[in-house]
Amino acid sequence: MRSNSAAVNALAQGTTLTLTSTAQPPEFAQMPQIVAAGPLLVRDRQIVLNAQGEQFTANFIGQSAVRSAIATTAEGNLMLVTVQNRIGGLGPTLAEHAQVMQQLGIINALNLDGGSSTSLYLGGQLLNRAPRTAARVHNGIGVFIQPTQ
Repeated sequence: MRSNSAAVNALAQGTTLTLTSTAQPPEFAQMPQIVAAGPLLVRDRQIVLNAQGEQFTANFIGQSAVRSAIATTAEGNLMLVTVQNRIGGLGPTLAEHAQVMQQLGIINALNLDGGSSTSLYLGGQLLNRAPRTAARVHNGIGVFIQPTQ
């Protein structure tokens, strides 16, 4: 509804809405938890960004914002990446975000949520922003390392 303010404004306060969802592929409906993300930025070291083809809005595609991604390296390592604002400016567009991933030598990268929900914690500390500026995040990806014995 973000991009359709007329529809939002047409609803009277207290209106009851019913949410219906369909999973694609249908097997996803069997999963109790799933994180949606996108668009795909890099595949096999090549930028494959096609946000319009993945049905993202033009505003989202061209917006400069703080961004995050989940990616893999040639060594098979998992990377959780945040890209912040430029000094004195805004963060990257999706195309610039894909270029940053490629410049880092990433093999595969998927865009995650961005903007004020882009937060990077390590060891219980918020690394990429002042805690007072971090938005409440209801879902996230966590990596927990088990100590070896």
